[in-house]
Amino acid sequence: MSTGSASLLGEAYPTRFGNGLLLWRDGALVAHFLPGRAASPPTEAAVSHRSGAETAMTETSTGRCLAGMLQEYFAGRPVSFPTSLPLAWPRLSPFAAAVMAALTAIPYGETSSYSHLAAAAGHPGAQRAVGTLLSRNPFPIILPCHRVIRADGSCGRYSSGREWKLRLLAMEGFPRK
Repeated sequence: MSTGSASLLGEAYPTRFGNGLLLWRDGALVAHFLPGRAASPPTEAAVSHRSGAETAMTETSTGRCLAGMLQEYFAGRPVSFPTSLPLAWPRLSPFAAAVMAALTAIPYGETSSYSHLAAAAGHPGAQRAVGTLLSRNPFPIILPCHRVIRADGSCGRYSSGREWKLRLLAMEGFPRK
């Protein structure tokens, strides 16, 4: 990954559910695709796969470290992702930034409701807006939107599908509802 490069670099990691994919551009994570999920968009043709010669050592280390953490997670072990991870976000509104900050505070093995997350972000009553924002999260697991459930305890929707959300919640110790 060279500075100023517009190409995406992909880092695949194997799990028991299939391969996951991390996409990087200029040292920042652009997207995370859950194992077995198609990487679209962007298409595989737009992704240059990493080799040690193509990337700076720190970027390679960050990618490998994150891939290793995700493998640990999918092996059923608790993982806390670093909040300092370089994420390539479009400009976040103050509301979105507050919600994402509150989201990262939900620890492994715990859940929060959409309304509680809205209140924790300083916007009580904005649970529908929180749900809409989370449906666009390009960093599932890393930003744990799967841990946000409905106030009645049911799982609610998930951008990667209800079955994935139920699987992730079960991996963290929650029964299916």
